[in-house]
Amino acid sequence: MINNPPRHRKHRRGSSKVMWNSSRHRFFANSPHHWVSPKCRPQQEEWDILPIQICGLIHSDFIPNKKFTEMMISNSAKRIRDVPNAGGSSVISEVLSFEFLNKACQAELLKTEMEVSYFPEGGSITDYVCKIFDKKVGVSVTRAMKYRGQYTEEDAHHLLSKKLKGVIQSSKNSMEKWSKQILHVWVPNKHTANTITKVYNQLSAHIRSNTIVMVTRSSCSSYIYTNG
Repeated sequence: MINNPPRHRKHRRGSSKVMWNSSRHRFFANSPHHWVSPKCRPQQEEWDILPIQICGLIHSDFIPNKKFTEMMISNSAKRIRDVPNAGGSSVISEVLSFEFLNKACQAELLKTEMEVSYFPEGGSITDYVCKIFDKKVGVSVTRAMKYRGQYTEEDAHHLLSKKLKGVIQSSKNSMEKWSKQILHVWVPNKHTANTITKVYNQLSAHIRSNTIVMVTRSSCSSYIYTNG
């Protein structure tokens, strides 16, 4: 199920940006045929986070009861899985990121990573482009994890600064003219989610820009972080 977000927005003094405060959304992979009941999907007016001036952070939970190889994913998610990408070991996290947005807010895939054009080339790129409630949105996916030791604020600051700067650059160079980007951050536990949130709130307005950061805590999903 998905808990609908409140329609509460907080305006920051002296800025045209709008901060969007959200409750936690819960997303269950509860059967091989559907991941979330259509009755639980937020409507457009209840998920209005995409106007150009809005930035903010959303918490969500991903709770599967099936292995990744047993999940029945959409054809668009299969397309992300099967087409060539820019390399790396994050295909599963990108596939599930799209499937999450597809089931949570009816996202439609427009282009995969290597189908997006940039000028000039050679900088940061986004992972896929989709349409959410008739708005074109770029989505960059990352994983906040640490194999040894506890995830620290320094780790979170490094990750968020790097990824959010990359989002700004790819938005500037992209030929797609999307409305904004979502930075989808997978986290393995509550501590990491809280650390990411704390550090995000300390970042400058320039770094946050108008990007929506979606922090998704995953349970029983080690394959997201190992790609296996």
